[in-house]
Amino acid sequence: MFSTLVPLLFLALLAAAVATLVVEAWRGDVVESEHLIHGAVCGTDGEVLASWGDPFRVTYPRSSLKPLQAMAMVGLGAADAFGLSEREIAIACASHSGEPFHLEAARSLLSKVGLNEGSLRCGPHRPAYGPEADALVRSGCEALPIHNNCSGKHSGMLALARHLGAPLETYLDIAHPVQQEIIAHLSRLTGVPRESIRAGADGCGAPTFALPIAGAATAFARLAAADTGTPEGDAAARRITAAMMAHPELIAGTGRFDTALMRALTGSLFCKGGAEGFFCIGVPERKIGVALKVADGTGRAREPAAVYILQELGVLPEPVPAALAAFANPPVTNTARQVAGHIHVAGKRG
Repeated sequence: MFSTLVPLLFLALLAAAVATLVVEAWRGDVVESEHLIHGAVCGTDGEVLASWGDPFRVTYPRSSLKPLQAMAMVGLGAADAFGLSEREIAIACASHSGEPFHLEAARSLLSKVGLNEGSLRCGPHRPAYGPEADALVRSGCEALPIHNNCSGKHSGMLALARHLGAPLETYLDIAHPVQQEIIAHLSRLTGVPRESIRAGADGCGAPTFALPIAGAATAFARLAAADTGTPEGDAAARRITAAMMAHPELIAGTGRFDTALMRALTGSLFCKGGAEGFFCIGVPERKIGVALKVADGTGRAREPAAVYILQELGVLPEPVPAALAAFANPPVTNTARQVAGHIHVAGKRG
């Protein structure tokens, strides 16, 4: 009897020690939906300093990987070879809204490499920025690949391909030198063995890579601390994080969380969102990285969870700065533009 109870007691204690973070969507005075958050806070050695849910869950960080993918371009010398500016490095890390200054930065990067947007293999979609999308419709023009939110990342990959003397037409193939260098950099930054990194196809057609949530947090900690294991990597990390923090408007755009968060805490952190509810943050002063994943992929839960975690860490004050209030507790609205409810973090349960 005793031998049966001991392992059960141990499992119960272990379960109780696992913090749970839930974002609730209220309609009126009723909780309509709940979104479970998996997350990790890590140091440069990969130690998990705090966690919610399953910090070792393997998933796709999606566009949260862009600063890590850009490490190959900068670290291997392409940025220097083509004289890329801080703005052009920033756009290579971006999921931009297709605003005019985003398009200018991506086109400038391509021009310095001796290419144009005809080389992009990301496919087109309408700009996320409403006025720009409306302007396209009024002009009768179709969206172009440069409007794709990932066009900066693709431009950076093309820069690396040209720098390596590799084929330009096939830069998205997983066996291409550009993608192999990106995988090598991801392995070093996350601590995940290269052979354990699985690949899928991202929404823009580029390879995307599955990683443990804690691995993504570790990589952002190493970027934040400029502690990557090589002098070239350390210098690249400093340039990328400086570019992101100096130009938050390029990383996302008007009215978007990544931009608002970096502006609210100027020089204190850098961050990058990804599809399906992923978000990563690096805090240079603390030399820590944060990664979170909304388990069901719902984007509306991502920002409240990120704000909550930053407040738990003491990075963000309470109450939240006014510029971030709408992200911390977004309203639930209807087609009559009425506020029907709200979304907020329920907190740790367990």
